[in-house]
Amino acid sequence: MFMNLNEQISRIKEVMGLSLLSEQTSNPTITDNGFVGTYVGPEFNSQGDIAHQFSNTASNLIGKKLKELYNRGEYSKVDFDNIEMTTKGMGSGNVEYYLKIPFVRVNDKCDAYTSFDHRGGWGHGEGKKKQDAIRELGSLPVKGTELDISDVKKTDEGLVEYWVQWKNPDYQSECGSSDNVKNINISENNSSELRNKLKGIGIKYDINVEIGNGINISYKETGDKKQSLSYIYSNAGEKKAVLEKVKEKNDISKEIPYDVGNVEGYIIVINR
Repeated sequence: MFMNLNEQISRIKEVMGLSLLSEQTSNPTITDNGFVGTYVGPEFNSQGDIAHQFSNTASNLIGKKLKELYNRGEYSKVDFDNIEMTTKGMGSGNVEYYLKIPFVRVNDKCDAYTSFDHRGGWGHGEGKKKQDAIRELGSLPVKGTELDISDVKKTDEGLVEYWVQWKNPDYQSECGSSDNVKNINISENNSSELRNKLKGIGIKYDINVEIGNGINISYKETGDKKQSLSYIYSNAGEKKAVLEKVKEKNDISKEIPYDVGNVEGYIIVINR
């Protein structure tokens, strides 16, 4: 098997008795606002892809900090959109790898994350590494929740990374509980706006609707029964005919008569 240039340089230096480890420098810094640091040193050595291991350093520090912030009630997650990642010198035998991974605060503790990792590689892995992350890390989040995986991050020289965060069961077990019920109330005097508001809730689980002082809706963020909401209506007094047409294309589990002014209609719960 032929060695690439970086491996050849590393092998020559080792034969000459030069320690590659002694040539490495890095200055990782972790604060309440995130991680920043630069690795300078060999790209490869006898340990393998040594420069890429700086991503491991970042992941370990970030995972610990997210847990620390969670315990202090400063609920946080990694801000994927503002990650900065650059490399210089790939292919020369010596590389500079700069990495900045910021945090963002969230209001709800179940919107926070408490574990962090990555999957990637030099000049390869786009797409495949995301599947590796799902396969290797997918069983780790709190039951009923999923991995949060960044879009692919690439440097101009070809370093590929997928950054991954999730809810650690040792810290956020209640966030996947079937008892994690949320409640909202909607009041609307315009039929089309009511439909938009109900659709805007998105796909949830075990949706329940009660009519009282406005429309009282409860749902779960996790579960097995995916559902969504909408409002169908008729200005011509044909709400039943409209409902039947909707039923032809959708699995409707609940239909609640609800009129907005002179407009007759139904609030519907759709099984997904």
